[in-house]
Amino acid sequence: KLECADLHVAGAQLFRHTFANMALDAPAGPPPPDVVTERQRQGWNWAAQKYAEMLETTAYIKPATDLIINTLRDKYGSSAFTLLDVAASVGEPGISIAQCFPQCRVVSTDLAEENAKIGPAFASKRGVANITYESA
Repeated sequence: KLECADLHVAGAQLFRHTFANMALDAPAGPPPPDVVTERQRQGWNWAAQKYAEMLETTAYIKPATDLIINTLRDKYGSSAFTLLDVAASVGEPGISIAQCFPQCRVVSTDLAEENAKIGPAFASKRGVANITYESA
C-alpha cells in the first residue's frame, strides 16, 4: 500500500528514470522535442502501475475531482455530454466523472501506452463502463 510520502519518492524515481541519460544521448544544447517526448513516454510507461496503485490507496486527487464534478453538475445537470480527459494516466478523475454521470462518455488519453492498457481494468474494478482509453 502506497502512502502520500511515497509520492515524493516515486516522483524522484520517475524524474531520474526519464532524464538520467538524456544528456548523454543528446548533442550540446537542449534536446529536441521528440527526444523529450519519447523520454516522457518511457518514464510514464515505467511508472504507470505504481501510479495506479497510488490512486487506489490515497485520496490526494479527490478535492480536485469533487470540484470538477460539481462544476459539471452545475453546467450539464443530467444532460448527456462527452468529456476528453487529456494526460489522464489511468483515467482519474475521468473514472469518477464517468461514475457520477452515467449518461456521459469519457475519452481518456495519455502519452504512455501502458496507461491505456491498465486503465480499462482500473475502471472495471469500479464498475465504470462509459470510459474509453487511447494513447496519444
